[in-house]
Amino acid sequence: MKRAFSFVAVGLILFWTAVSVFSYIRLKRPSEEVPGRVDDPEGAKRRIIGAPGHADFVLWGDSHARALVGLFDQLARPRKIGGQCFIVPTIPPLIGVWNSEQFAPQTQLQWNISVIEWIKSHDVPHVFIVSRWDHRVPSRFTERGPTAQNTYLLQDDRSGRTTPDDACRVWEEGFKRTLAALEGRRVYFLMQLPVQETDIRGARGVSEETYELQQFEINRVLRSGRWPQLSVIGPGDWFRNGYSVTGDEGGSYYADGNHVSSYGAKKLLAPVLEPIFARISR
Repeated sequence: MKRAFSFVAVGLILFWTAVSVFSYIRLKRPSEEVPGRVDDPEGAKRRIIGAPGHADFVLWGDSHARALVGLFDQLARPRKIGGQCFIVPTIPPLIGVWNSEQFAPQTQLQWNISVIEWIKSHDVPHVFIVSRWDHRVPSRFTERGPTAQNTYLLQDDRSGRTTPDDACRVWEEGFKRTLAALEGRRVYFLMQLPVQETDIRGARGVSEETYELQQFEINRVLRSGRWPQLSVIGPGDWFRNGYSVTGDEGGSYYADGNHVSSYGAKKLLAPVLEPIFARISR
C-alpha cells in the first residue's frame, strides 16, 4: 500500500513539474505566439513623464503628442506630478477606429485597447488626448480632392467605402465610444494647432476662418453634446490680427507645417496647459 502511494505521489510531482515547465516555456515565447498579447507597434513610445511613481495622468496620441512629451515633463516634474505617455505616430487615439496610413487595422485596434486597459488597471484620473485630425476627418467645406481620398481617413468595421463623409461618422462614434470607456476620469482634448500652408519661418499664418474650416467636423461634435468629464483645451492666443502666429524673434513655433516645435510648445501650448497641471497638483 505504501509503495502504491509512493508511485502516485511521484506521478503527481512529475505531472505538476511538466505543467510548470510547459507554462514557463509558453510565457517565454515571442509575444505574438501568446494569445492575448501583442508587441507594441513600431515606433511606439511608452515612458514615464514627470515625477516617478503613481501615474496621475496619461498623454495619449500620435506624433503631435510626441512633440509635447518634453513640455509635459517640464510642467509635471516641478509639481511632483507623475504621468505616462502612450504614443504611436499615425495611429489616432480613439478606440474602434483605424486608418490605412501605416499599420494594419488590428494593430491599431489592439494598441488603443491596451492603452485603455492600462489606464483602468492603474486607476489614472486624468487623460490627455492629442492628435492631428484635419486630414483624418476633413471638413465638408474644404476641398475634398485626391488629398482627402487617401489613407489618412478614419475607418471602422461599418465602413463600406473610405470616404470623407464616412470618416466624419467614424470620428463621432469613435470619440463618444472612447469617452464612454474613460468614464469616471477627467479627459482633456487638446485642440490641434492651425495647419500652415507654408513651412517658411516668419510667413503669415492661416486665417482664423481657415482654421475653423480645418476643425469644422471636430468642433461640430465637441459642441453637440454634454460630457461633464471632458475639458477642451485651446485654442489659446494662437492668432494675431486674424492670422495664426508662426514664430517670433526667438524662433519658429512650428517644426513643419503642422507639428509644433519645442519653442512653439512653450509659447503656444504651455499657457493653456499650465492651469490644468496646477489643478492636477492640488
